[in-house]
Amino acid sequence: MVKPKESTEVATLVAGVSEQVPDWLQKGNAGSEEVSNKDMVLPRVDVLQALSPQIKKNDAAFIPGAEQGIIFNTVTGELYGSSVTFVPVMFRKEWTLWKLRKAGGGFVGAFKTEAEAQLVLAQQTGPHDYEAVESHQHFVMILGPRGPEEAVFSMTKSKLKVSRALNTLVQIAGVDRFAKAYRLDAVETSSDKGEFWSFKAHAVGFVSKELYERGRALYEMIKAGAADVDRTEPDVAAPAPEL
Repeated sequence: MVKPKESTEVATLVAGVSEQVPDWLQKGNAGSEEVSNKDMVLPRVDVLQALSPQIKKNDAAFIPGAEQGIIFNTVTGELYGSSVTFVPVMFRKEWTLWKLRKAGGGFVGAFKTEAEAQLVLAQQTGPHDYEAVESHQHFVMILGPRGPEEAVFSMTKSKLKVSRALNTLVQIAGVDRFAKAYRLDAVETSSDKGEFWSFKAHAVGFVSKELYERGRALYEMIKAGAADVDRTEPDVAAPAPEL
């Protein structure tokens, strides 16, 4: 069993450039005035597998320090280590349609029902090159050293069991979804397809009023359609037929 390493920050410095915000720099928005929430996506958080491109040094998606069993951000490439603490904000169940990697790959669409997804799948040229999967989208706030960061856990196939367990913990709490924090640990498991990494959910505790209000604001934004999931990559943790 491979024991995941804890996350380490890798600083890339160029002359005159630093990853740290300098003291003299004030917060601003110059140059991004026309960027709205609809021009952005919420990054997904997933766990690296033995065949993930992020751990292969000769792959364009390679992330220094990446190893199987490490939780990472699919947009920024940040490595979180073997566990991550978060506040769930909103849950959405949908069916997503993907073109298989062996046929070129790519996201086709998200649908409220399986019937809708299957209808669109049947309309594709070469429908055997596509797959419709049940997808559970957990919109969350990751709690890290830089403060809350908005993200999504996209759970499909092998991780649907984890998704349902997390939803059970949330329902047991008996409060708004964003009133309590939870932790996901990366765990190694297996199926008839082989060994792979998944998650295990744990309750942590109730959040502060400030964090609760921030969660409510994100909840309202998602409900209004002003933010959605990054769809650039399919689920990297699925041991079932490759997407």
